[in-house]
Amino acid sequence: MALSRADLLLPVSRITAARLRSQLGVQCPSLTLLPNTYDAEDFSPGHASVALLERYGLFPSQLVVFSLCRLSRGDHAKHLDRLDTAMVKLRRSHPNLMLLIGGDGDDRARLLALVEDLGLQGFVLLPGRIADYELADHYRLASVFALPSEKEGFGILFLEALGCRRPVLAGNRDGSVDPLDDGRFGLLVDPDQPLAQHLRALLERCSQPLCFDPSGLSAAVASR
Repeated sequence: MALSRADLLLPVSRITAARLRSQLGVQCPSLTLLPNTYDAEDFSPGHASVALLERYGLFPSQLVVFSLCRLSRGDHAKHLDRLDTAMVKLRRSHPNLMLLIGGDGDDRARLLALVEDLGLQGFVLLPGRIADYELADHYRLASVFALPSEKEGFGILFLEALGCRRPVLAGNRDGSVDPLDDGRFGLLVDPDQPLAQHLRALLERCSQPLCFDPSGLSAAVASR
């Protein structure tokens, strides 16, 4: 009722705007997109943190897939299980590949059990909540940032990863398409399909050229 009485609504993405139109119908006020953004000074290119390399037992050139979200038992729309499953296939061609899933919540114990069931102990790390002051360094540690979600309203995390000049994989059904500019800035995939081949394309630099043009990517994201 409150939304329908507004003069103007500022949704952060096209899918959020579509949901508002669907829910409010003829009572929907005027809509103007006002996308989220990121702090380009905090989330900027840089070298991998030596402290983080030592903390996680990584060597500087090691391939790392990084993901970050709230680990909620009632929210499987992030498709973290599919990242774990993809690791089984990816490690056949990239035996030193690591998957780092940051975040905490009541689903962490189940995810740890899944890692053990898949025989991925030592290759999938769930360090828990990541402090804000260490977040940019975690992006810089990664070879790829991946969050194949299907219920993002926007996804500021994608902009932060792009600001650190990291290739990004995201779902193609939700607000993630906006920060990735319909796939110009990263790889949009069907989150219900196997992810191994898509992650391999990013790890082996076989995806969109802009993903691997650090200065071009940074400038394009900042401009958009």
